[in-house]
Amino acid sequence: MTRTYLDMMIKSLDEKIEILTRICELNAEQKSILSSEEGVDLEAFRQNVDEKGMLIERINTLNDGFDSLYDHVKKDLEEDKKAFSEEIKKMQNQIREITSLSSTIKAEEVRNKALAEKFFKNKRSEIRANQKGNTAAYNYFETMSKSGVIMPQFIDKKK
Repeated sequence: MTRTYLDMMIKSLDEKIEILTRICELNAEQKSILSSEEGVDLEAFRQNVDEKGMLIERINTLNDGFDSLYDHVKKDLEEDKKAFSEEIKKMQNQIREITSLSSTIKAEEVRNKALAEKFFKNKRSEIRANQKGNTAAYNYFETMSKSGVIMPQFIDKKK
């Protein structure tokens, strides 16, 4: 029974590695979306963020399942480490890989956050500039419509 639990834990860690690898790929896509010369594709950005959110939820589920399985085998592992040494070494290597991927993802997230903040800061500036231009045009129109000044007119004196 313990071996079955250990096999399930190893499969869980394998799946977590696959998911973290996919998140790394999505981070690379997100970087290219945010630093595109043609402008940011907001729909692609939203889809990217949504997919990463689903993957993170899956990781949380895997973590909960792993913890539950570990609680079942913890006592057996402590009592007879030699019998399960191969599985333990495999899981240790998987955990090292997961830790490495997690560190990479954190660095990528910091970089992408800076790119996103820059993009949104620029968009806010554009919106403010447009609002100021619209306000100036409206004020000019309002002033001119209230002034009562007759606009110059062309008079043809030929007959």
